[in-house]
Amino acid sequence: MSTLRGYSNAISVFCSYIGDSRYGWVPFCERTFGDVPSQICFEWNTPRHTTDDAVSPSRRAFTEAELQHLFDVVDDFVDEQHRRCSKRWLPALRDSIAFKVGYAYGLRRRELTVLDTTDFGPNPHVRLTATLVR
Repeated sequence: MSTLRGYSNAISVFCSYIGDSRYGWVPFCERTFGDVPSQICFEWNTPRHTTDDAVSPSRRAFTEAELQHLFDVVDDFVDEQHRRCSKRWLPALRDSIAFKVGYAYGLRRRELTVLDTTDFGPNPHVRLTATLVR
């Protein structure tokens, strides 16, 4: 279904392009073929999403409630391990932070794994214009 939607979207975009007078295809087609291009993809003849998110439930994004529950469970695990003086609390804290940074910045797994501490500082190529006022 997603492939069919992708194809119909591509045709729709092409028809919009070729029918747009800014690009000169309308007079060219009228001279050459005796007819002008028009849109052929409409809501009634193209596949529609049946839900807000048309991917399978196993691949859909978390809802806000599910995401909050995940972060709460991970944070509770960190707290529990720290309270027990377990050596597992520091890796758990790292993972908790990684989940949140990955989510906050929309990072892919690979992007998350190659982060370095230098990635968390100011950009040296950007001049700071604001000053702190106390």
